[in-house]
Amino acid sequence: ESYGQVDARLASEGRAIHVLHAAELSGIGGEALGRIKTFRSIKLHEIADATHFMHITHKQKILEMTASLLASAGE
Repeated sequence: ESYGQVDARLASEGRAIHVLHAAELSGIGGEALGRIKTFRSIKLHEIADATHFMHITHKQKILEMTASLLASAGE
């Protein structure tokens, strides 16, 4: 299957890949970010005031976003 076919299948099944994205200095480059945004099955969740996810100071924001995604999955 091509990427487009996999994306269409996942979207039609209501399945999604959730990606946490730092608001500033993300590890995801501009070109890749643009391509990711074209996929219907990939859901980007921007975390404000975060520069990257390797820094321990963002740990709480990552946990909060993950907890929020898990809570919304149960709805």
